[in-house]
Amino acid sequence: MAKRTASARTQASDSPIWSDTIKQLVWETPFLDLQYHFGLDLRELSRDARAPADTNGKTVLSFQEFMARSQSNPSWLQRWGSENLHEEVGSKLDPLVTYADFLQQLPQIGFRPAHLETQLSGFEEYCNAVLDGLDVELIRQFAAPALLLPVLRWSRDYRKAGSAKKFVERMESTIERVHDALLSRAVGIDRLLEFQNMLLFIYIIVCKALHVGLHPHVFNCHLFVYRKLSVATWSSFHPRLRLQYAALILHLSILFFPPDQPFKTRPGFSIKTMSDLYSVLKDAVRSATEQSLLTHIYVFGWFLDKLEAEVFWIQQPLTGSRGFPALTPGEQGAVVELVRRFSAYRYPVTADHLEHFLLQFGSTSRIRAAIRLLSHLRFFPLWQLAEAIEGILGEEIKKYGPLIIAPLGDRTGSTSIITYLASHCRLEKLNFVADVKQALEKTPTGGRIYFVDDSALSGTQTLNIVGDLLGTRKLKPHHTRYCEPLPRGQRQQLLKRTIVFVYCVACDFATVRLRRELPQIGLREDRCEVLFAAPEPLSVKAFGTISPVSWSSAAERDDLRQFCVEVGYDILAERAKSKSWFDERRHESSLGYSDFQRLLVFPYGVPKSTVTLLWQQGSLGRTWRPLFPVLD
Repeated sequence: MAKRTASARTQASDSPIWSDTIKQLVWETPFLDLQYHFGLDLRELSRDARAPADTNGKTVLSFQEFMARSQSNPSWLQRWGSENLHEEVGSKLDPLVTYADFLQQLPQIGFRPAHLETQLSGFEEYCNAVLDGLDVELIRQFAAPALLLPVLRWSRDYRKAGSAKKFVERMESTIERVHDALLSRAVGIDRLLEFQNMLLFIYIIVCKALHVGLHPHVFNCHLFVYRKLSVATWSSFHPRLRLQYAALILHLSILFFPPDQPFKTRPGFSIKTMSDLYSVLKDAVRSATEQSLLTHIYVFGWFLDKLEAEVFWIQQPLTGSRGFPALTPGEQGAVVELVRRFSAYRYPVTADHLEHFLLQFGSTSRIRAAIRLLSHLRFFPLWQLAEAIEGILGEEIKKYGPLIIAPLGDRTGSTSIITYLASHCRLEKLNFVADVKQALEKTPTGGRIYFVDDSALSGTQTLNIVGDLLGTRKLKPHHTRYCEPLPRGQRQQLLKRTIVFVYCVACDFATVRLRRELPQIGLREDRCEVLFAAPEPLSVKAFGTISPVSWSSAAERDDLRQFCVEVGYDILAERAKSKSWFDERRHESSLGYSDFQRLLVFPYGVPKSTVTLLWQQGSLGRTWRPLFPVLD
């Protein structure tokens, strides 16, 4: 458990403890009345605490004298339980109840701070008895009034003695013992949870009465119960118990984060605490729905909206890690799996990196949709790319014997990586040359020259490279020249070879386009071949009607699509300016170049037709940190 520090407590209230309303008794409770959930009338308890049993306050009896006189008198606490008090509470609670009677009749002159501390010791013994199997219901009927009546009766006098903080810290230790027992036991968990709920309820009243602030450690520990227990265990609890827990958590939240003020950072509260709070309140909505408690549904729902709007909605650049909002165990597992899958990227995707990226999506629902999108992303590790190229080239060797492989364009970029993978495969009849000139020297007229690369999605880059080689491409100032044109003689020789383009992944749009346009820029139609290992249908788009992503609903898909369009357009501002794009081109590229909406990533880079916010850095129009940053 986290260490407790005094500075992190709530501000102690100076308002009077005597009140006819529960709101003033245990702070402002604008949403839920806790006495509804705990079956304890605090207004009546407060009135009883004000009325001492003695007449004029002149007689001070010792406890032994009081015991002797009270044998024939009914207990002050008789009204809080059964008429047969001794039969109900037994030996464990009898001393606690009797001593409460003694403190209640004690006159002002006879009170000592040690009296309340003695009663607290008796209450601690009772709590140990509950852990050993005593009936939890008795805490509401007898133990809670037995502690609270004297505390409310003598709170002013005890505060003057300066021991209030130690009293509260002892209660916190008791709560922590019950908490540890709750998390360590396999049976009777619901009974212990109800017990801890009541302890927290009593703790709130005692803190209020003694003007001592609550500690966030207590709040965090109680929230940890929900995080620690399995979904199946929690679902097995009665909705009434889950609602009692949630109402208590909500009340504690209000004490630390007043509902009429925006959430702000407080010592002792991590983003994980806020995520757990979100999960508890969301479960409370379900429990309230099961019980048809409309007011509770509205109350918990309102607080959920407030959390999402003020904690999990990111409207400006992050200055630090804020953690994930409330995710289901399955979604949390998906996040862990994504980090594992993407850790091989050239700029390793760490948990912090992924967290930062996801939080940029803002709302919890959109973050969930982003996780769904990333889970369907096609991330090809190097070994898969090597197998793809090896499989294609192996079949070609069977048909044509030794192969000549040349770089497509210069010896940089993805073609050099795929060439390297091919050169280290198990195939023996591969001959790698430095450039097209050497390829021409090593192949006869009518021979075959192979160009390998990772992907052809639009086909534009391949067409540009071939256009550069043949000198048929018209360059604009912002265009990239991939290679120098071949001398005229070598161009003629190239046209007498069969040119084979080999890709790991190819879009049907690109293959059709290459076969149609390669002859238009100078190659012979009957001497061009396109081979690939994995197809990438253009019609299957990330946000299309037929999508590779298993969206939970059309609304989820459309909401994330709109967000990606807006972000994509904004972060393309600098690129559009440098390339002199018209605004239409910038809009068209907001979900990937030419609106391809690909979900394709390689370990060393990302095709520009992949959804833009996955790879494009944002600085001018919008600050954005992509998950897979690229160099250009």
